[in-house]
Amino acid sequence: MTDNQSNKICEVLPEPLIKPARRYELDWLRVLVILNLIPFHTAWAMTCVPGFSQISQDGVGASVLRLYVLFASYWQMSLLFFVAGVAAHMSLSTRSTSEYFRERAKRLLIPLVFYMIFFHPIISCFRPDLSQPHGLLDYLLHFWPECLRTIHARPSLQSSNPTPGWDHLWFVAYLFIFSIIALPLFLYLNRRQKNTLAAVTHFFIANHRIFLLAVPLVVIFAALTPIWPFSQNNLYTDWAGFCYNFTVFLFGYIFCMEERFWWAIDRYTGISLLLGIASFMLVVAMVFCSPAFLTPSYSVPYMLYSLIFGFNNLFWMVAILGLGKRYLSCANDLLRYCSRASYPFYILHFVLIAIPGHFIVQCRMGVFTEFIVISLLSFILALIVYEFFVRRAKVTRFLFGMKA
Repeated sequence: MTDNQSNKICEVLPEPLIKPARRYELDWLRVLVILNLIPFHTAWAMTCVPGFSQISQDGVGASVLRLYVLFASYWQMSLLFFVAGVAAHMSLSTRSTSEYFRERAKRLLIPLVFYMIFFHPIISCFRPDLSQPHGLLDYLLHFWPECLRTIHARPSLQSSNPTPGWDHLWFVAYLFIFSIIALPLFLYLNRRQKNTLAAVTHFFIANHRIFLLAVPLVVIFAALTPIWPFSQNNLYTDWAGFCYNFTVFLFGYIFCMEERFWWAIDRYTGISLLLGIASFMLVVAMVFCSPAFLTPSYSVPYMLYSLIFGFNNLFWMVAILGLGKRYLSCANDLLRYCSRASYPFYILHFVLIAIPGHFIVQCRMGVFTEFIVISLLSFILALIVYEFFVRRAKVTRFLFGMKA
């Protein structure tokens, strides 16, 4: 490469920042995704959990809810893992290795154990496939002790025996594991940032090559899901989801080290949005066209689906990150409050969907009425529990992974 070519590249590409600046758009996106989990899990329970709702699964309303669940499931958890990777870089840049480990354990491991012991039995109490317990006394004397006794048992959705599980906090469990096993790589990258990442950055941000970041996602999905189906979320048979989400987590950490990646995201926001819409339409066509596209195997239709799946996921992440960078790069009191409340909201929301939903569905409302009532009531209950029970006591703040 000649000196003139090097100068031209330097004129186009901004220099990486020495220290990562706070990206408020990521705080906003994390808050918005967590808020979206309330209607998302409401729609998922109504259409995907047998016995939860009495609505007609063949009607237009149920089809709309399933389409919404399908759309959100393709990008929202990947976006959370990406943001978590950025947060890991922020944490490690201001802490020693031991402080980083303690912070991860305090914020992730303690709320996970607390949820598995105290909240999962409540979720199990309202599972439609369990006929017990019949009352609060039976729950306290028999059901909860049985969950605690079988804490080491292998959980199974098909089993009628209650066993402690992490439900939606699989994300927290995976994130804790990712944060620990990736630590040696993070420390290496921090020491060799310029030498290791400069060439990689130059390659991916030129000539639309940023979309090639979808290639490892496609390879992981295509190679592993025929053996371990995606989104099992139980760790021991979820190596496809584990490797896929771990890769996205690493993307977040590396992106935070190179400012030029964010420049590329901003540049390709528009085209990513168009490609995301087009690829999702292809996914919907595959879903309704033939089950061969969705049947995990090493067949041509499933390989094609894997290709579209990986690129669709990256398109939406780049588009949403780019839109956030353009319109949400600001901080105010609302963001500060929501950022503190988002993690307790995430922990509580599934419980507060299951309990009121158990009684609301018995009223036999219309599809959208039931969906709106459960979602709004769950949000209001989560806000009340957070405001009056979680944030006001040191013990509950500690158990929910909040700062003192």
